[in-house]
Amino acid sequence: MNKLQKPAGWALIISYFVLTYLLTLHVPALWSPDELRYAEISRELLATRDWVVPHFNGLFYFEKPIMGYWLNAIAQMIFGQTNFAVRFMSSLSVLGSALCIMFMVRRVFGRTQAYLSVGVYLSFFIVIAVGTFSVLDSFLTFWLTLTFVAFYMALEAVSQRQRCLFYLLAGMGCGGAFLTKGFLALALPFMVVVAYAILQHQFRQLMVYGWLSVASALTVTLPWAIAVHLRAPDFWHYFFWVEHIHRFFSNEAQHVSPVWFFVPVMLLALMPWTFLTLPAFRHLRTSLALPAVRYTLLWAVLPFIFFSLSRGKLATYILPCMAPLAILITHGLIWAFEHKKETLRHLCLMHAGLMMAIALVALIAFLLGFLPFGPGEGYKLGLLVVSMLLWSGCIVLAGRCTHIGAFFVGHMLAPVALFTVIGFVLPDRVTDAKQPQWLIEKVAPHVDDDTVLVADYPTIMSAFNWYLRRDDVYLLGQKGEVSYGLGYADSQHRFIEYEALGAFILEKRQHHAIAVEFRTSTTFETPLPPHDRIIELGPYKVLFFDRKTS
Repeated sequence: MNKLQKPAGWALIISYFVLTYLLTLHVPALWSPDELRYAEISRELLATRDWVVPHFNGLFYFEKPIMGYWLNAIAQMIFGQTNFAVRFMSSLSVLGSALCIMFMVRRVFGRTQAYLSVGVYLSFFIVIAVGTFSVLDSFLTFWLTLTFVAFYMALEAVSQRQRCLFYLLAGMGCGGAFLTKGFLALALPFMVVVAYAILQHQFRQLMVYGWLSVASALTVTLPWAIAVHLRAPDFWHYFFWVEHIHRFFSNEAQHVSPVWFFVPVMLLALMPWTFLTLPAFRHLRTSLALPAVRYTLLWAVLPFIFFSLSRGKLATYILPCMAPLAILITHGLIWAFEHKKETLRHLCLMHAGLMMAIALVALIAFLLGFLPFGPGEGYKLGLLVVSMLLWSGCIVLAGRCTHIGAFFVGHMLAPVALFTVIGFVLPDRVTDAKQPQWLIEKVAPHVDDDTVLVADYPTIMSAFNWYLRRDDVYLLGQKGEVSYGLGYADSQHRFIEYEALGAFILEKRQHHAIAVEFRTSTTFETPLPPHDRIIELGPYKVLFFDRKTS
């Protein structure tokens, strides 16, 4: 196999990370609801200096533990309250997962395969998409990757000192994952590590040393777990029963999807490597005798099955499966590159042809008016088409390469152009609906600190919170994800029924100016008082009621 020299390997990884993940991280406005939610909760953490109990719009928000908010708050402390700061820790978590892969694969298969595995991981479509977006899944994936790698190194360690250190490190990773998303962090490592230990006849070792991981995890989690219980005693009841048990099993869980939901998701998630998985996995049948292959296969398959059995599903849930898949795909492709090079070349041509076909279909759909681009936005589609053609060209060149490093680099570069331009080419119809920054920029000159803010749904509530630095927005008509926080006696007045809005305006405008946001499709059975100004953008409108002076 062609070797990658150490300086070249590190230069490639760091350059790729900066180019793909950091360079345009600040460009897209924050997306609603997820990015604005996590940005605002962390902002309120800093504003109140409450590092124990999460608050959203000044309300208790118990859907997730504290770790993600801590990390985002630290980024805001360093970079300010910017788009870059909101997304930075998500990208850094991807790099952390990549370094865990590097450590494990280098120990087991050597330096060159480690660099290639990291390259595959960093270029997975879903890893880039989530790693440049502010959600908790990249944080969780980093902690779980650290946990899985540490457990494998512990089970395979020769000296007792190394074994103990890796068991302690695995517990720390498990604790970090628990503080990010809760009990899921316990279920996934448990099922994988126990299955592998039984398969390898190492269950006794796991029982003897596993207590070190338990002790380490408790050391990481207990201080905050106790602190939040003392401050908000019902946190754990809500978080465990509603956010875990109910969401996993209930037919009323959020995002209910069929058991096969993640199969088509995985086809997109693995791009630009999807076409190469079949020849890569064929070689794995002859590699199952290798402990690392067995372990990573369990690491990839068991969480995939676990998430598939859950009632509620989101595409991002399978992100923890991507690290082991990167290791497995790389291991198989190294063999395929040596023995099935012609097959790989044909698959590259098929891949490139598909991307050119997608570009052509997109162009035809635009000309026929089927895409949501408005007048004067044709250049945006042009950039998208060019990025897809560049993707296709990278794959064609990769298929012609005779050096394995160049073959992998060609695939790594394929999605870069698309993710570089994506923040610039979204249709205005999409950004107006999903990126409320543009709405708030029009509203802000008409709002001061004394203005009463009313939002029709938490989507715009979080935009009022973040961009106007307010945590006292009233909710109109729908409670949504803050329904639990609004249930507290001292917060119930923050919710307004549609039929009560007119009376609320008449009462409040005796002392305050009022700004009321709602969707243009919203209708009111009770007429509202005459407004003084109106601002409309996309699916939203904001009515302004000046303070009555008498």
